Amino acid sequence: MKCAACTGLQIAYAGSAREDVMDLLLPVLEQSSGGPNTTVEVALAGLALGMVYVGKCNEAVAMSMVQRLMDHAKYLCVGLGLLFRGKTEKVEAMLEVVRTLEHKLSIYAAIVLKKIAYAGSGNFLKVQEMIRCLSVLPNISDTYVLMYNNNNNTSVSEILG
Repeated sequence: MKCAACTGLQIAYAGSAREDVMDLLLPVLEQSSGGPNTTVEVALAGLALGMVYVGKCNEAVAMSMVQRLMDHAKYLCVGLGLLFRGKTEKVEAMLEVVRTLEHKLSIYAAIVLKKIAYAGSGNFLKVQEMIRCLSVLPNISDTYVLMYNNNNNTSVSEILG
């Protein structure tokens, strides 16, 4: 039932940034125990919050997602990324928060955050940087770890030698 409710709220209020919708979805996102569908419910609540607050960089929603990131599905990464859609100047602070997580999902979250933030920005240098990494090394996680641990002033060609 909660899964359907989260999906319905996501569709009905996408892009609205309504506080009353956040008040309904945050308890689902933050639930710690429950039935066998808890993981799916948390993931769908995170995705719904991302759609409701798309491009708004809502800090309360973002921090709730980051706290649950290590426990639940990759949908939370997508929801987190949606919060920063098109906000290239604001995504760096959240990337720093994600980098502090000691979990393999943090690399995936950082990739999703960066890709969605730069999607449609017209910054072809960032797109070329990601494409180059995919074409040079066969394992994206190895490639991104190099970029991820490096400062932003170094080009991919300098990283790869």
